[in-house]
Amino acid sequence: EQSFCTVRSLELLAQVNRKTRFVPVTTRSVSQYRRIHWPPDCVPQYAVTTNGGILLDNGAEDPAWHSQTLELTAPWREELSNLARRLPEDLPAATEHCGLLELRADRVSVCDYLGLFSLRLAPPPPARMVCRPVPAACRPVDVPDGLGARASAKNASRRGPGEEYDLRDYRPGDPMRAVHWKLSSKWDKLIVRERADAALPLPLLTLDRLGSPGELDRLLDKLLGLSRALLNIQRPHAVLWLERDGRPQLCPVSDEKELQDCLAALLGSPAPRTGPKLDSLPELPQLSGGASFRIHVAQEGGEDGG
Repeated sequence: EQSFCTVRSLELLAQVNRKTRFVPVTTRSVSQYRRIHWPPDCVPQYAVTTNGGILLDNGAEDPAWHSQTLELTAPWREELSNLARRLPEDLPAATEHCGLLELRADRVSVCDYLGLFSLRLAPPPPARMVCRPVPAACRPVDVPDGLGARASAKNASRRGPGEEYDLRDYRPGDPMRAVHWKLSSKWDKLIVRERADAALPLPLLTLDRLGSPGELDRLLDKLLGLSRALLNIQRPHAVLWLERDGRPQLCPVSDEKELQDCLAALLGSPAPRTGPKLDSLPELPQLSGGASFRIHVAQEGGEDGG
């Protein structure tokens, strides 16, 4: 959450601070108040936070004020403690590594203020939080020439001497120069021209999802950086890895949404430290269009084209 102040308001605030003792009084906690960035000529010496419970003197908590707060609230301390247990609680989340965190409520009840009656409710759906990797800088991908060539289609459209084209629906990532605008306006949808005899290499990004949390972080950072680099040059691709039980998992990636779905699938199940590797498979699965070449993302040493 961020708040902003106009330049005029800051000028008036500086005047107030010069002419009188400026003491902010806020319901914010101490940690929230300390995130306020005061201009140099507006920094107050004192501040009252936490609904009046804490006095800050040059950023430090005043012990005398704190003692008086405890004395004033002593008669209601037990009642306040009971109420505090019913308030929403902030749960710490381990976000130092990539992963998928899930919060589930197995039993939900609503009680009256005195705790005499309770009503069971259906638990809400689980809440998920994805700790995504940080994309690593990747060198440009060299796509081998002549891979993935397809035979000319029978229903190809002849464009010019020696040039035959397939006509298909537009897919996210297709270059706009490939759109057949005349047919698109006629059919009321985007139609793309594609050379029937063109080489269409499909990169297949593979990884062995094994290792310690730190090793997996570096591996996923490289994978995300390489996948983003391919999307930036409008190059659809696929990501292949083995699940914990040895089953291959293949995810096509042609846009940012499919990339996020792929990350969710990668992070959605525990990764073992050791286990089967992709090279142990007799044959790698392929997309329906056929993956033309493989780029193996390794934990150490970068990417190896295969």
